[in-house]
Amino acid sequence: MIGTFKLIVDSFCELAPNLESITDDTFYDFTKHQLIPGAVYVFSRQQFKENVSVIKQLAQEGTIKVILANPAEGADTMYWQCVGFDIIELIQQKKILLISGGRLPDKIPCFLHEHLLIQVCNYKTNLQAIKQYTCAPLEHRPYKFLFLNGRMRTHRKYLLERFRTNGLLDQSLWTNLDPRTCSSFRYVDWYEHEDYSKTQHVPDQEFVKNPFPVQSLPPKYESSRYRSRSEVVPPAANDDMYIKRYLFNNEWGEIYIEALPYIDTYFSLVTETTFDYMHSFKTEKIAKPLAIGHPWIAAANAGFYQDLKNLGFKTFNNLIDESFDSIDTPLDRCARIAKVVEDLCKQDLDSFIKASRDVCLYNQNHMKELHHDLNRQFLPKFENYVKENFQL
Repeated sequence: MIGTFKLIVDSFCELAPNLESITDDTFYDFTKHQLIPGAVYVFSRQQFKENVSVIKQLAQEGTIKVILANPAEGADTMYWQCVGFDIIELIQQKKILLISGGRLPDKIPCFLHEHLLIQVCNYKTNLQAIKQYTCAPLEHRPYKFLFLNGRMRTHRKYLLERFRTNGLLDQSLWTNLDPRTCSSFRYVDWYEHEDYSKTQHVPDQEFVKNPFPVQSLPPKYESSRYRSRSEVVPPAANDDMYIKRYLFNNEWGEIYIEALPYIDTYFSLVTETTFDYMHSFKTEKIAKPLAIGHPWIAAANAGFYQDLKNLGFKTFNNLIDESFDSIDTPLDRCARIAKVVEDLCKQDLDSFIKASRDVCLYNQNHMKELHHDLNRQFLPKFENYVKENFQL
């Protein structure tokens, strides 16, 4: 219950466990559910998509109070979901509430829950890997940096091509699980307006036009859960062959931490999901080096570093030039990030990783605290958000 209103939760929703203590009923197929007029309904993206016309009508008429909860997505993906569902006006009218895992433009109000950022702490194998890494020596690591890439995105393709050209790729422990090509960088003066219709594309570069070779981690570095599969990953036969699905058996394999890739590298180059969109979406990609205590450079949207600082994390600005975080134009920011990585790789990395240790340990401890605090605070914040916006 939320006040005197029943709470009905889609059992597929990622937040169902968080809401269990106040949930009155659940459903897994909305078409088979006996509707409870006046109740508050929490929908997953899938059930919302499959029943979008009916749900929109029920929300418009006020028959039920609708919440679309998709904390596993955020930023531009969430924006385009709202556009595709044609629900922005209903959200603005507070007839549909939104729970997102990343920030959205002010015109799309939402309840922000850092769902992906804290999931890494929910797995016992990850906690074991964290302990293993903490005991590892800092010096004499065989690779300069860890560079994991799943789905092909423009900033990842740019960095892969650049580091292949200058030889740094051979000095890194890297992956590319997606042979498909990608579009050019998008750019819009986000701070002047937040309208995708005004998006400008940076002219096509050679790096976006051709597929990049597929590479998974050597089996000894892969999560023990998928190690046997990594030994027999099929070659990418064509542009549609996205080998991540095979490697991770259609599971969320990226969430698992294996200590050895971090033990054998000096820092992580994290290519986050969001790059050419102004709002941050913090995922398991940045969560893993934060949790394990690995130094990192993040290739993400402008302002990403500041958003992490706002959450209480520290960065390495005493050791690395992080001024790229304020560069709005995506291509310029990506080029600057690449230069920072190149410059760092020319330094004494044994000295660097020792100098970064205090920040790494601080972030590691703060991740544990943030995981506890966000989980503890979720329910009261959710209830207040629903009561305030639905005027319960």
